[in-house]
Amino acid sequence: MRWTERFLTGFILIMLLSIWTGLIDQFVGFGEHLFTALILQAVGIVLAFRETQSRIKKFVLRVVAPTYYDRHQRLRQLVSRVREAKSYAEMLELVKNSLLDIFEIDVIAVFVKQGPVYRIESAAAPSPIVLEGIQCTLDHPLPTTLRQSKNYLVQVKYSIEDLADDDQGQSALSFQSFKLFRYAIPLRTEGLLTGFILVNKIPDDIASHRLSDIFLQTIDQVAVALDIKKLAHRLEIEADKKNVLATISERINSSASRAALFNTILDQLEHVMPFDACGVFLTGKDEVTIDKFLQRGYDRRRLNPLKLKIGRGIVGKCIASRKPFLARDIRMDKSYISGRNETRSELCVPIIAGKHCWGAINLESNHIAAYTTEDQQFLETIAIQTGIVIQSLDLQNKMNGSQLGDDMDRAEQIQRSLLPKSIPNHSDIEFDLVFEPSMQISGDFFDLTEQTTDKFLLGIGDVIGKGIPGALLMSNFYASYQSEIKSTRPLGEVMRFLNQKLAEDMDISREVTFFLSQLDARRGVLRYVNAGHPPPMIFHRDGTWQRLEVGGPILGADNNAEYPEAEIALVKDDLMVLYTDGATEAVDGSGQLFDEQGVIDCVQEHLGARVDVIGSALLERIYRFTKSNNLKDDVTIILARYQPQDR
Repeated sequence: MRWTERFLTGFILIMLLSIWTGLIDQFVGFGEHLFTALILQAVGIVLAFRETQSRIKKFVLRVVAPTYYDRHQRLRQLVSRVREAKSYAEMLELVKNSLLDIFEIDVIAVFVKQGPVYRIESAAAPSPIVLEGIQCTLDHPLPTTLRQSKNYLVQVKYSIEDLADDDQGQSALSFQSFKLFRYAIPLRTEGLLTGFILVNKIPDDIASHRLSDIFLQTIDQVAVALDIKKLAHRLEIEADKKNVLATISERINSSASRAALFNTILDQLEHVMPFDACGVFLTGKDEVTIDKFLQRGYDRRRLNPLKLKIGRGIVGKCIASRKPFLARDIRMDKSYISGRNETRSELCVPIIAGKHCWGAINLESNHIAAYTTEDQQFLETIAIQTGIVIQSLDLQNKMNGSQLGDDMDRAEQIQRSLLPKSIPNHSDIEFDLVFEPSMQISGDFFDLTEQTTDKFLLGIGDVIGKGIPGALLMSNFYASYQSEIKSTRPLGEVMRFLNQKLAEDMDISREVTFFLSQLDARRGVLRYVNAGHPPPMIFHRDGTWQRLEVGGPILGADNNAEYPEAEIALVKDDLMVLYTDGATEAVDGSGQLFDEQGVIDCVQEHLGARVDVIGSALLERIYRFTKSNNLKDDVTIILARYQPQDR
């Protein structure tokens, strides 16, 4: 075909040049005006080989190979259409539909890298073939082959069974073992495999490399456009989830009933995790049955007769195991109790507070693999806050009855379950914790956990208010803190979020002092921010000390407050002492305060001792100072000594 095009194009060019030369000779004359004629001749040749050749080639292609010409033009148009796509979903559909049309095929699957897997984001196939929900790991033979290949088109032989991971629960299909896909088109961005397209066949002019240049350019530009749009889409989703989480956090704390609480949650979830049916299922009083508390999208005539029990079905197993369940295809899960025929995938997370599982939040979709592990983690974050609020509502309801004593015991257990249960262990850091509530339930809270390898969170705070109101606020606030600290945002941003959450509710006095820090054992650096909390201190080996005061005002006082961070370089044997005002505001019989100086004196006296000895000595000193066995305020003390090992 190429020789035919060249021959016809060359023949037409020669004919046109001959006619041009004849016209020049007739009207100008090569003898009389040789120089002018030669210039005109040169101009004609240049024009012929730049403009005319291109147009003649297009004309010849239209006549000799109309299909080839049409495919060439549509490949060029695809790039401009992709760039004009307004959303990631629109771009995926455009790529899929355009290639179906250009290649004249009926099977296509567009895989895009999403975290640790390549997942089908858009696909088409004739019935009964189902491609929805298929994904393969990064080390699957197919992407491994494509990463090693430099070609823009790779011949393959893959079936649905070959592509699907063994643990995906892929549906049993008539065509599951059929080698459906014969060609793979890698999508690369800056040399990295960001995805690939599988098709069942390729046109001859592409397979024979006749359209190689334009095809390669098109695929490269499509890959880049898809990657950019995917990133923008992901950022939009993350922003939407943060907004939803903030809205839920704000509203659920003021919910007066469980119904209002769960309706708020489901209303907000629909914005970021679309579902076709959803439900809130609560543990029955007998701890055996499940109460169908709130449902949307189900046929009640079918759902209501179902007798749900803990341990049976996806919801029942979720409550019994206290673990989330993510079913990519419920048709492959034998434990699924059908509440609706259309459901294909399901996400269920438990609602836990302390040692008690209150129930589960369940989402169902008509599409296979509608929910991801990121969705699961997001819903778990919401469920954590929900559990705390349910506990608070339950406690408030029972406080008006005769079970206050038992409920106070339970409230104490709930509070203790929220806080860290163990002290971290590290070769370079020596930790100790003293937690002494003045009442059965406390307004003090703390964080002493390993965030990542060699990095620890040290936080301490106090709620303004005592007794049950202070304890309830502490529980709700700490749940919000736990959710927000998972975002790995800077400490100052975490403080700003928590402050705005407290300050926006003007009907209730909600103020909290909070000191939050991150200790990097490998670098020997302490990064911190202080929100109106009594300044912790760092004691050096020689007995000198410094306060950690950088930050902003008490949380909840000013909605627009800023919380700058500070960083301290630690030296060997530096001792960090964090405490609540229950220590410094302890009073003796004459009304004198133990004060900050009492803390300093005690620490300096025992500076060379182990941190657990220092902590015990400080608490004993406070008790001796007050000459009482009962403290009037909660006392919390955290100690951490930096002792890097020689390496």
